[in-house]
Amino acid sequence: MPAKTTDIKSLHIDTYGEVFSFQQNENTDVMYAEEVAEMFAAALRHFKFSGRCEYLSGAAIPFLDILAVGILLRNTKNKTPKYDFWKEVEAFVQASMIGKSFEYLGMEYASRRALVGEIILHGTFLLEDGRIKSAVPSGLISDITESPFYNALVEQVDA
Repeated sequence: MPAKTTDIKSLHIDTYGEVFSFQQNENTDVMYAEEVAEMFAAALRHFKFSGRCEYLSGAAIPFLDILAVGILLRNTKNKTPKYDFWKEVEAFVQASMIGKSFEYLGMEYASRRALVGEIILHGTFLLEDGRIKSAVPSGLISDITESPFYNALVEQVDA
């Protein structure tokens, strides 16, 4: 059951979040953007995050097959999660990496202002207890169903 698409206010340009970097293992032709999106959707559901989320992804260094994923969050009190929350998300992602065709490189703090100019903004998502309630496409994604993150969120609702 897909989430409804409604108007959700985008996060402020000076909102800060985290960027996670991954590198595809040598000798694999597997596209891993979908797998990474599934890990982050599972993490937000595991931690029962409620609020607005913006998901960004793209090639940080294309010739090295490095994927950057930016996650910007504002909870229902319009607050950005504390560093401890991000460390828990990082640990969850690392635990989800077993048997994957890519490796985790690290996490760093970044602003929306820096991210939207570098990697693709998939949209703004409204979550309740880690489950998608609604979504609005943005950036280069005009159809929200083209976002691997949206599809991962919807799959979790249907599961």
